[in-house]
Amino acid sequence: MLQGYLSSMLPSELTALFLFLLLLVLVIYLINAIAFYNLAVRYGVPSPWMSFVPILNVYQTGRFINAMLPDVPPLYQRFSHISFCLLTLGGYAINTIITLFVPQLENLWSIFYTPFGLAIAFLLYYLFFSRYVPQKRLTYTILATLICGPIFILYFLSKERKEQQNT
Repeated sequence: MLQGYLSSMLPSELTALFLFLLLLVLVIYLINAIAFYNLAVRYGVPSPWMSFVPILNVYQTGRFINAMLPDVPPLYQRFSHISFCLLTLGGYAINTIITLFVPQLENLWSIFYTPFGLAIAFLLYYLFFSRYVPQKRLTYTILATLICGPIFILYFLSKERKEQQNT
């Protein structure tokens, strides 16, 4: 049905749709990068600029989780962001290979891979909200996982900055 609708569109309409979607993706990416940059600065994660680089931001996510996990053995803290990065990038690679070479298995793979991505996002948001709104952390975590979570991160970090300036 969608394919029939798209094929009936004029080339200028398709170009406008493509440019709109591209702009939307870039805006979401920038909001995410800015939120993760601020998170890196707040928690003292080295090289906060990595939040803006596509592959390195996956590595940074593992570092955020390490920085927010309380009482984790130092050995685990050294390697968990690397294993997280390898797991995530390995999932991306398998997803790309399946999509390109075995498209029949794409839906089956997404059944396994999508929950992994959601679980990582859920963990990151849960740890974040445990520090900022412990009594409502589960509610905020679910909302952030389902909606645009970086907006919540930016909100609470800016709220924290205002509170620090007032004291």
